[in-house]
Amino acid sequence: GPDWSGYLVVEKDGERPLNHGIAHERLAIMDPESGEQPLVSPDGNIIVAANGEIYNYKEIYAGLSAPYTPKTGSDCEVMLPLWAEMDGIPTPNLPNQLRGMFSVIMYDKTTDT
Repeated sequence: GPDWSGYLVVEKDGERPLNHGIAHERLAIMDPESGEQPLVSPDGNIIVAANGEIYNYKEIYAGLSAPYTPKTGSDCEVMLPLWAEMDGIPTPNLPNQLRGMFSVIMYDKTTDT
């Protein structure tokens, strides 16, 4: 590996004075056909690039208050609806709910953070 590379550039505008680039190199173990990253929320505002494995992703999906249909089979996609349920407020509670070994970067276009 790696066997896949993904890149996303967030262009500068009135809200964002700088361009942001998010890249992800992948060795596909889980969902090799459609688990490409960076992952993007349905509204396009949250971007996630993660490496590792989330062991309890099925339990998290099952416990969400609002139904969410994943676009990929990536276990890391669960971070998108989990972030939405936390009202997009950066908090240690999100990683504390994830069981596994992972590193992650999350970017919120609405707050440029």
